Amino acid sequence: MRYLFFTGCLFFLIICSCVDSSRRLQVFLPVSDREKEFLETNIFSAFTEKYACSVNLVTDYRVDLKKKTVTAANDDQCRLDLLAADIMQVQGLTRDRIIAPVKELAAFKVPFYPALQQKAGADNGLSFVFFRPRLQLLYYHKKKLQGSGVKPLPDWAAFLKKARLWSREKGPNRVMIKGPGKEDHLWQLCEYIIQAGGDPFVFNDQGCKQAFAFFRKLWPHLVHPPEQDRNDNRLQLFREGRIYLMQVSSVCYSQLAQETGSVAVGCSPRGPANAAHLIGGEVLAIPAASTKKKLTLQFIRFMLSRDIQSALAQKLKWLPVRQDLVWFNKTSLGKAVKQSMQNGIWPRPEWAEEQFRQLFQEAFARIVTEHEPPALLVQFQSRMRKITDRNKKSAAPK
Repeated sequence: MRYLFFTGCLFFLIICSCVDSSRRLQVFLPVSDREKEFLETNIFSAFTEKYACSVNLVTDYRVDLKKKTVTAANDDQCRLDLLAADIMQVQGLTRDRIIAPVKELAAFKVPFYPALQQKAGADNGLSFVFFRPRLQLLYYHKKKLQGSGVKPLPDWAAFLKKARLWSREKGPNRVMIKGPGKEDHLWQLCEYIIQAGGDPFVFNDQGCKQAFAFFRKLWPHLVHPPEQDRNDNRLQLFREGRIYLMQVSSVCYSQLAQETGSVAVGCSPRGPANAAHLIGGEVLAIPAASTKKKLTLQFIRFMLSRDIQSALAQKLKWLPVRQDLVWFNKTSLGKAVKQSMQNGIWPRPEWAEEQFRQLFQEAFARIVTEHEPPALLVQFQSRMRKITDRNKKSAAPK
């Protein structure tokens, strides 16, 4: 086995050294060392052999994407040819015209989940296609819930009822969501506000009030800081059986499924108005300054193919973009993904801006964790309006 691994690595290095720069793709894809090793050894080799090229991964998520696609446009060694970046980042780069629509992307015949499909713009092109989607899912600890059964929680009311029941019977802090602690509240809050029929950019409509009221009721039954400061610690609490139920990103499934063998996964509960589920994750986009468009499109087509999507879903537990993977659709994860995708919606690019994140962080802290009066939402609504008005003025043509 070790011999095969080193042989694969040697072959990859030989290919990289034998091709000229015009056949070398610089791809931004933030992955772990383990994921990078798998991609280079088991995935990319088939592509590089077929097209006599090399693929160099840039995995540091702190990379300045604007700098690597614009100011490095004349530096073939530094320029990024393809971005597998967060959808909100790419939406912002598209708005700044760093990424331009590509007609060939719209012509791809990939059986995407309906929520991932896009309509071509006026120029008949697409600025990006989904590659590694992410969702908020519910994770159940099967061993701890034996006897009581592992049943999907259909709505907010069932979620709250179950959290209260466990608090009485098992003790507090058996349920965890992404929001509490030092983590980012924006994503989960926005999803809940939309599920209640609200608009996160209004911040004081009926849906927003319902979402904050729900979190205030749920808060006493949740895992609180300082236990939940980091993602690794959160997963460790689940492994130890101290947490029975978590609502966190689909990214966590890979570690939990491999290390505990005791995880069931389901769709997040629907809200009082709808069952909307925010879809995040990485999308594939070609910078406008790219000089290797043909090779890049071949690579995108390769990465979206059925065999590659199946391998990534099976080995790395990445969510596929294709809905024709029969084996995946039969799993509990596949069923949860399919249900979520039926009501999937995309985030707005403004959510990536720090000013919005800080506003949601402060609102959650003061109204939910510190139990200040919900009437404070009026103040946050005023501050939100100032931010949106300021952004409109700065975006207006001069």
